[in-house]
Amino acid sequence: MSDNAPAVQVSEGLWDWLDEPNRSLGFTACQSNRPFLAGRRARPRLGLHERLFDKPMRLYVRDSKRFMACRYQLWQFSNILHSAKR
Repeated sequence: MSDNAPAVQVSEGLWDWLDEPNRSLGFTACQSNRPFLAGRRARPRLGLHERLFDKPMRLYVRDSKRFMACRYQLWQFSNILHSAKR
């Protein structure tokens, strides 16, 4: 994450919820122009990835593809890692 990364506090049950197979959480913060992807790391750490985009507004998931609508663009993210490397 960037040097000016936001402070993150999570609910007590989030760690166990993310423990389900193939479960993660994606959300956007439109005011900061950042989409976030959250998942589990070694306990008690939360894996959080963020990037800057121009006005990220909507997220949509279908199969192994993720779509994100921005102000003037539609982005597609695909999981291309072999299942053994996930």
